[in-house]
Amino acid sequence: MPARRAVPAVAALMLTMAFLGCVQPPEPAGGGQSVASKNGTEAGTETPLDGKSAEAIGTSCPGREPAALDASAEGAPAFDACALERQVHGLINEERRKQGLDVVEWNGALSSIALAYSKDMASRSFFSHYSPEGAGFSDRYAAAGFECSVEAGGYVYMGGENLFRNSLFSTATYTEVHGTVQSVEYDWTPMESIAQSIVAGWMESPGHRKNILEPHWESEGIGVAVASDYKVYITENFC
Repeated sequence: MPARRAVPAVAALMLTMAFLGCVQPPEPAGGGQSVASKNGTEAGTETPLDGKSAEAIGTSCPGREPAALDASAEGAPAFDACALERQVHGLINEERRKQGLDVVEWNGALSSIALAYSKDMASRSFFSHYSPEGAGFSDRYAAAGFECSVEAGGYVYMGGENLFRNSLFSTATYTEVHGTVQSVEYDWTPMESIAQSIVAGWMESPGHRKNILEPHWESEGIGVAVASDYKVYITENFC
């Protein structure tokens, strides 16, 4: 008789180890990063790892169609990364409004930088503010020809970054015969729930929360990519 076992994708928000080596719970990366300079001296801030509706700005992205997931995954939905990006953006601005802050505008150039980095993490299976080659977000800004310079309180802020890794499903149920997996059924997570968990995770982490609620940020870009194992990589860049 076939044996069935369910594997959770999420057990605790801040847990950083993989379950059975196959799925990763949602986790912010590195506490968020921002860079500012004063009197010509660069100062970087990075804290240790610690742990709603979308704004009505539209969800269509020219040249980007919802991606169909692996057809072998039963009931796999189309994944509209662009719509998820805009939902997260709307939730970020909700958090800023709660604190009496101005909203951040959607920045297409920053979104392209963020998307490229999320795709890089998804394709090469790493999760860090620094690429395997050691490039940080300021390097990615420079490579794209994007210059961030926001003056506030005697400082010039040159950008910031939040990262998050999530999953498209909450559990995966494996059907085995004689120890061999015959099929996998996924409990897919609604996109709205994924967006809410991303922002909630950032807001519970001091470094990420600080980036989200910095009053001097004027705009942001968000890029979302999904890997072949259904991990979702989210990059949020500020200026």
